[in-house]
Amino acid sequence: MINQLIPIASQDSKLQRDMLYPIGDRLSHAEGTKLDLPKVSGCFITSSVFAVYTGEKRCPKKGEWFLSGAIIKAYKAFNDMNTECPIAILVTVDRNVIYKIKSVLA
Repeated sequence: MINQLIPIASQDSKLQRDMLYPIGDRLSHAEGTKLDLPKVSGCFITSSVFAVYTGEKRCPKKGEWFLSGAIIKAYKAFNDMNTECPIAILVTVDRNVIYKIKSVLA
């Protein structure tokens, strides 16, 4: 998975592996530290953090990330859940944007 090009999910995307999903909850201090995120004024910058579907569906345990919603986002289970959900892991990405010229107005 590391160094692969993985697309960011659009709002109408269906759940699938090898897709980056936005996070819908705040990261804990421990998670931000473990992901080695940069800080500004003591706050982690999370613009490079996304979730990836592991392919596993089960009831999330406290502290695990899962995917949910009509517009799919990752959320943290604050307690053990009794609803089966797609399990996610958090990843950081290197945001290299490549622009290609599509048309020219001359």
